[in-house]
Amino acid sequence: MLPAPAFFPGTFGVCLGCFQLLSACTSFSAETSASPTPYSKFAAGSAEALPLPVPSRAGMLLIYSPALLAASLYLSSPLASTPLPPALLAAHFGKRVLETLFLHRYSGTVPLPVAGFVGGYYAFVAYVCAEASLQAAATPAMRVAGAALFAVGSAGNLYHHHLLASLRSPKAKSAASKAKYVLPTGGLFEYVAAPHYLFELLAWLGLSLTVHHAHVYGVLASMTSYLAGRAVSQNRWNREKFGEEWGGRRNLIPGSKLVYVMNRDNEGNTTISSPLEAHKQNTITFDIAALDVGFENPVFAALELSYADADLDPSGDAAREATKQLTYYELDLGLNHVTRKWTTAVGRKASLLAAIPGGAGGPSGVLVCGEDRIEYCHDSLPGGEVVCKIPRRAGHPEGKGVLVTCATVHKQKKNKFFAIVQTELGDTFKVTLDFGADGVKGMRMQLIDTLPVASSMNVTKMGLLFLAAEMGDHALYQLEQSIIALEGAVETTSGSDDAVPTFVPSTTLSNMLTIDTLPSLCGSTGLMVGEYAQGESAPQIYALCGRGPRSSVRVMRHGASVSELASSPLPGNPSGIFTVKAAGGDQDEYIVLSFTDSTLVLSVGETVEEVSDSGFDLTSPTLACARLASGGIVQVHPTGLRHVTANGQRKDWACPGLKKVGHASANSNQVMISYEGGNGELVYFELDQSWNLNEAASQTVGVEVTALTVGSVPKGRSRSLFGAIGTRDENAKVLSLAPGDLLSSRSAVVIQGVPSSVSLIDMDGTMYLNCGTASGTMTQTVLDDVSGELAGNPTKRFLGVKPVKASTITIDGKDCSIMLSTRPWVSYISSTSNTLTTSPLSFSSLDNVAGFSSDVISEGIVATSGNTLRILTIENIEAAFNETKVNLR
Repeated sequence: MLPAPAFFPGTFGVCLGCFQLLSACTSFSAETSASPTPYSKFAAGSAEALPLPVPSRAGMLLIYSPALLAASLYLSSPLASTPLPPALLAAHFGKRVLETLFLHRYSGTVPLPVAGFVGGYYAFVAYVCAEASLQAAATPAMRVAGAALFAVGSAGNLYHHHLLASLRSPKAKSAASKAKYVLPTGGLFEYVAAPHYLFELLAWLGLSLTVHHAHVYGVLASMTSYLAGRAVSQNRWNREKFGEEWGGRRNLIPGSKLVYVMNRDNEGNTTISSPLEAHKQNTITFDIAALDVGFENPVFAALELSYADADLDPSGDAAREATKQLTYYELDLGLNHVTRKWTTAVGRKASLLAAIPGGAGGPSGVLVCGEDRIEYCHDSLPGGEVVCKIPRRAGHPEGKGVLVTCATVHKQKKNKFFAIVQTELGDTFKVTLDFGADGVKGMRMQLIDTLPVASSMNVTKMGLLFLAAEMGDHALYQLEQSIIALEGAVETTSGSDDAVPTFVPSTTLSNMLTIDTLPSLCGSTGLMVGEYAQGESAPQIYALCGRGPRSSVRVMRHGASVSELASSPLPGNPSGIFTVKAAGGDQDEYIVLSFTDSTLVLSVGETVEEVSDSGFDLTSPTLACARLASGGIVQVHPTGLRHVTANGQRKDWACPGLKKVGHASANSNQVMISYEGGNGELVYFELDQSWNLNEAASQTVGVEVTALTVGSVPKGRSRSLFGAIGTRDENAKVLSLAPGDLLSSRSAVVIQGVPSSVSLIDMDGTMYLNCGTASGTMTQTVLDDVSGELAGNPTKRFLGVKPVKASTITIDGKDCSIMLSTRPWVSYISSTSNTLTTSPLSFSSLDNVAGFSSDVISEGIVATSGNTLRILTIENIEAAFNETKVNLR
């Protein structure tokens, strides 16, 4: 964000600002009036009639030299924050002095008082800009950009001054020969009357950016108003002097109608050709439409209005009598140029074009839509021949017209088509043409429904109408079969002398069906950002949108939308939650809740209910559990682990001595535990070929283990090759779980925080090590799934003030990592950017979470928040915001 511009404080600053505002408001009108300032090139009377005339060259030196001197005095000022602005000022006025001495060729005289006044004003401007540089607020990037703009503007100004100077012969002796005006050509003189003014303003804009001072911007505003007025007067004078030879050049900023041919190459890439000019001088283009001409040269129609006569008529009569023209332009593919093919007059209030299908499917041409009427035009049928009036709403003011603002054409099977047009009130009509081999004979317009006012409409081949609403949500509609005939609908036909029918609009759709809506903030009239809702962990955006019956308040929260499908109270606050899949299936059979001194097992079926025959030790908290490949279940608790075999037999393993399990992790074939204490003793278990869970290895790492994981077993494999631990010394280590190399260290990373959780997850073929810390940060590192080495630089993100808990869930068939802190977060591979993305979930804080799948919910989340069990789903993981809408009417 740009810093606030500096300004001169006190009375001087206020008075200077008022003077600059007055100058900016009056300079343009003063230069374009019948009596411009005496300094103006177009001032009435000769210079000899004014007091104390001096040669023009001497007068110009008097104008620019004081400003050069004033700017030079600040070049060596020790108070300047940067010498760049005074240097640019000195360069600008120094260039002017050198141009006066060696480039420009003058004739006539300049009044000495005028030269002195203007010279004093320029010196004051230089003083203001140089003094402002002492408190410049521009950033380094602004100074670089400003210096570049100044260089371009100064070079362009010098070049066009050179073109002007070359118009006068240096060998001319008499004043009359020197004062002979020649049509300026070259550079931007081909397009505008005063390109040297345009580049001078560009240089002043660059100078202003290097200072970023309010009063320097005031100088720019005054200069823009003054030079823009001179450009208008110059253009008017050139048009009177050179007539048709001058053409329709613009005043200051070039502009023309250019045609670009877009195509596809052999590889399917879009290509854009060099521009082809199809410009008609002194013309405003309201709309264009491409015609359906089959395989002939491309043709497009343009709705135009010429203002050439209006510019030369100060009475305004020519502007009031100007007519709009429909013009066909043809792109000759052989010669590669654009020509005007045909033109005809259309209604003065026409504003929109809609192309009609051609060839075997239609007569080609365009519908010209305007106020109170639609007409069909083609090069074989001029405007005004086929005109249809628009039905009006009952009670609509008589003196106020109805304007068509949107149109689209729907091509049907068997070479049929119709157009759909909409008025500014939202009334939507079907337009059909009666045509044959001899052309279009008539037009029919029928009311369909009243829809939200659209900025654009489009009909798909399947008959779905997408409406991009001007206010509120966009919508997708299905066209009903009744739209084909529209029996009994209000209608008008071309050539009818009957009175225009009226109708009463209805909010109930008769011929369309709403299929879907797309949320939109179009028409936002107010915006607030803050934490105004209780229980929220992040600010929300409150937007006031729409108008009338479509007005609403939108509350947007950063993060993907989460839907709560069910919730239930629990007898206490759980310390962990797990899910156990059914034997041989992908759906979960149990939800396991761990409390301080007990375990609660819930069976998942048509209902979720507590069970006591699962085989779990219900008198101890559960640290980890999983469904084994043998069909049994393993449960790890503080005093050991329990293996419940597939036939229900229970096998318990107890910790030796007084040791207790501090952390544990399990998958379908492997279990790893760590004992409480500071030496970090690890014990690793595996299923053998007889489906017995046996201790396979143990190791002491020498520092307390605060988190661990054995990861998940990849598809097609019988084991996870790596595990990971987090230790009290703020390290995360990757351990080998390969046979013959159990628990050996493969790599390590410093995570700058005590690990609170670690997880290994494969996302789109890339293995990641996720390490959450007690300080609320998450570190993610890429892991080589062959060597176990950590690759690349770790990415670190702050998630909240609570310790981070990481778990694995499935969304859209892909594994993702869900992380809990002050608010829940999810890490996934984005389908759009194909990069690792971490974004929040728009939901209140959760304490524990696990992935969940059932007959009803294929990809869900089971979580606890306080003493409440919740079943959740994530609707759109890649949505940046989720929105709550409250209709106001």
